[in-house]
Amino acid sequence: MLPEISKILLATDLSEDAGVAMRYAISMAEKYNAELTLLHVLPTMKDQVYLNSGFDFTAVYDDNTLKALLDAGAEKAKETVVKLMHKQCTDLIEGSQECSNIALKPIITTGNAVKEITDHAKNCDLVIMGTRGHSKLGGILVGSVAQGVIAKSPTPVLIVRS
Repeated sequence: MLPEISKILLATDLSEDAGVAMRYAISMAEKYNAELTLLHVLPTMKDQVYLNSGFDFTAVYDDNTLKALLDAGAEKAKETVVKLMHKQCTDLIEGSQECSNIALKPIITTGNAVKEITDHAKNCDLVIMGTRGHSKLGGILVGSVAQGVIAKSPTPVLIVRS
């Protein structure tokens, strides 16, 4: 008995490499008449702000003020990512005459990429994601996020090299 593929999860960082994986995801969603969920994982805003600035905001702001600032920043980042996701997907779909009936479901979340992807994979039949494959050294051929997803995903994973 062949497995049914009715829900596909595309984990995307919106890079060119992810665009290659998106082409495969759109093609498979069309072929299997499957729902396509586009998942983008943002780093937590607190970690991102601290890493980029080198400044510990917890020393200056109380927890409630810091949470409000980070929540506002996260919401703005999510809005931007949704726009980029729709643009990338629309550009690819416009290039194909057969993709107009794909059910697209974008999800933007924050946290650890491997954990978020594998958590969302529980509700899908297939995970698709891109990777660069920088060198021929074993562990570097597939990126660390891709390796983690392959190791922990409860569903099959298709890795698309660019």
